[in-house]
Amino acid sequence: MTCWDGLRNFRGRRPRGSTRCVTGIPLGRTAHRAARVIGTGGLLVIAALVSAPAHAEVAFCNNFPQPVFIAIAYQQPDGSWTSQGWLRVNVGTCRSFDSARHLSSFYWRAETDWYRDTSGKQVWSAWGEDRNFAVGDYPFGTFTFAHADQSTNTGRVEAFRRFSGPATATLTFHANGGVMTTTQAEAPGAPFSVDAVRVQLSDQKDAPAVTTARQGQTIWIRVVARVNTKVANPVACVAVVPQSTGKESSPDCNNEMRGTFAERGATLGWNFPLRINLREKQNRDVMDITGWVTANGLTQRGRASVEIYR
Repeated sequence: MTCWDGLRNFRGRRPRGSTRCVTGIPLGRTAHRAARVIGTGGLLVIAALVSAPAHAEVAFCNNFPQPVFIAIAYQQPDGSWTSQGWLRVNVGTCRSFDSARHLSSFYWRAETDWYRDTSGKQVWSAWGEDRNFAVGDYPFGTFTFAHADQSTNTGRVEAFRRFSGPATATLTFHANGGVMTTTQAEAPGAPFSVDAVRVQLSDQKDAPAVTTARQGQTIWIRVVARVNTKVANPVACVAVVPQSTGKESSPDCNNEMRGTFAERGATLGWNFPLRINLREKQNRDVMDITGWVTANGLTQRGRASVEIYR
């Protein structure tokens, strides 16, 4: 998340050349210091997700202390890109775009309006760093742009973050600026479902989830499955793919953990310790983490993400 100093008269547009700061995950050493300053102003990580709609769609949930405005960009069958927004998500609520559009791969951007931080400075916050698309200019009215990856005279071009996963997902904005992604594959009537994939700093089952970690720090990936009917010999594994590679995860991971039998109503949990290192000269990256569970001839998955920084 990037926050911008708002002390200039911008006349409807976000100011260029404004002071930049980061909460959640730093983009470098200077940003890291800024993150420490802003992150200690009483904004605590909220680990619990706001309740999201149950049907198949991507929901944006807001535990950030300000309303968040969402834009998405997705590819059309002819290869062109369309951007759409702004979707207002108030504090403590969840909202989705048109439920008829079940996208498994798209880009998203989020912004806030102006607000005063804990020091009294007027700032605004934004999320997005992977690919540029056109968005509607400030203030946050509705817009739809065709050929959104090209320049536009009626809006502005901003960076979006990539999402790729199953049709049911929740992206939650936390109070510290981190964004947690949880996804669940759909399989009506399946003998089990993957209820959660969480990133934790300990192996305790009730440890709070985190959205950020330092490179080389031991993190724990907890995969939780709910049994709907009796299952035999469940197998779980996790795969980690840096978003910077643009690759997709597969269930061919080499860290399998096996179970025996589980009756209906049981909850299964596995903890996978990981240490993730960034590539040389890389200050940060977002890791897409997929937890796979196989039992009774069926494979289900859930997903989460964590931002790793030096």
